[in-house]
Amino acid sequence: MAATAATITTRRATRAERAAYARRATAYHEAGHAAAALVVGRRFRYVTIEPDIDDGSLGHCEFTHCWPRGLDPAIASPERLEVYARKAVICALAGDTAETQFRARHNWIGGSNDWESAMHYAEAVTESTEERDAYVGWLWIRTQQLMARELPAITALAEALLERETIRYAMTCEIVREGWLRATFAVRPQAQAPVVAELD
Repeated sequence: MAATAATITTRRATRAERAAYARRATAYHEAGHAAAALVVGRRFRYVTIEPDIDDGSLGHCEFTHCWPRGLDPAIASPERLEVYARKAVICALAGDTAETQFRARHNWIGGSNDWESAMHYAEAVTESTEERDAYVGWLWIRTQQLMARELPAITALAEALLERETIRYAMTCEIVREGWLRATFAVRPQAQAPVVAELD
């Protein structure tokens, strides 16, 4: 039986159950990053829940560069950079948001690096702390809505990560399609990798 929030909280969990629960939470976290990337059109190489001893992470989604070739963020206008920054911020916040949906509580420690990354990208397209915070706050709301809508895709990716540990980009697209096909929600009959046009 898979460890869930209910089984963990209703009785004293064993060490193995706590480890299994934490690993599943990590899978949802990384699946959130990957699912968001597929939606907004940000490319990544692979997603994994294999711990990295060097940086202390429990998993990561290996993104390609945020800014396209030929666009120098040091000299480009915020207006030109914004569409790319928006995708990067959403992808950064998606992991923490998906994990929060799984745990039913926020993991401030585990999500701190993602929030720092989101703030970093937001600073490239905003001109004050107030504007940056408002920009990230707006995109956090968008990300929460996105993660709720893409739950079948996130669940399918999380389960696949628990089984395979590392999944390359092309395979994530197939897993998402299968996840939507298995979903009981009558939301996306074509079951294609989702695209959110308004984010472009």
